[in-house]
Amino acid sequence: MTVIGHDSARAELERHLPPVALLLGPCSIGKTTLATHLIAHHRCHWSMYYGSTLSAGLAREIVQSAPTRRSMLDIRIIDLDGSTEAAQNILLKVLEEPPPHCRFILVASREPLATITSRAQVYRLGLLTDEQVAQVLHKNAGIGEHAAAMAAARGRGQVAPAVAAAEDSEADRVTSAVALAVRAATQGSLGSSALSQALRSWTEEHTVVLRRWATEAASGRWVIFTQDFAPGVAPASALRVLESLSKVGAARTGPAVALSALLPPPLY
Repeated sequence: MTVIGHDSARAELERHLPPVALLLGPCSIGKTTLATHLIAHHRCHWSMYYGSTLSAGLAREIVQSAPTRRSMLDIRIIDLDGSTEAAQNILLKVLEEPPPHCRFILVASREPLATITSRAQVYRLGLLTDEQVAQVLHKNAGIGEHAAAMAAARGRGQVAPAVAAAEDSEADRVTSAVALAVRAATQGSLGSSALSQALRSWTEEHTVVLRRWATEAASGRWVIFTQDFAPGVAPASALRVLESLSKVGAARTGPAVALSALLPPPLY
């Protein structure tokens, strides 16, 4: 994963990793990504990551397993967000006097116990810029540049909400494509070219949406297709083509079958 943002803290931690570092800041801004980057940068001998379910028992294991002698760095990343007060108090035993070759990187989105904070070098990390969120979406999540830029603003400085927004946008595109196919199918020969175009870009996701609408139509629940969502498609016409699709067996519903089921019956 590429580390994006937090340049000052990253540069300082790359130069020198203190015995106990606390990365403190809002959720989903790249704290754990930065921590794992530091493991690679400092070429540590061994590392472990403890997620956000730190119990008292696990805290005792961390304390007991900390090496007292080793030639290379041993780094432990510990997420404190889900830790109990008892677990944090137990951690103090090893954080007060960390073994010489052991480093602890604590990650938290809210203030831990004051006794923990007092024993750590604290790096307060802020929200990312929209441009940085867009870079994370594009480089680390594989989202297209345009979609990433559009979704970044909805993240408000955090990655997870922006990823959700990007996924919603993709879902919207699939939904719109299916709506276009249904409109084309209700137009008979007039919509044949649009229907052919839909076939070329059709995926399993489109079929899933189409079948969901068909199920709703067959059950009498007219939820998705309204005049607002599919302007120009008469409800009775859309209902007919969706009901015809609902009768197609699931095993036979590939792109061609799914779309052909939308075509109006031939006139004799």
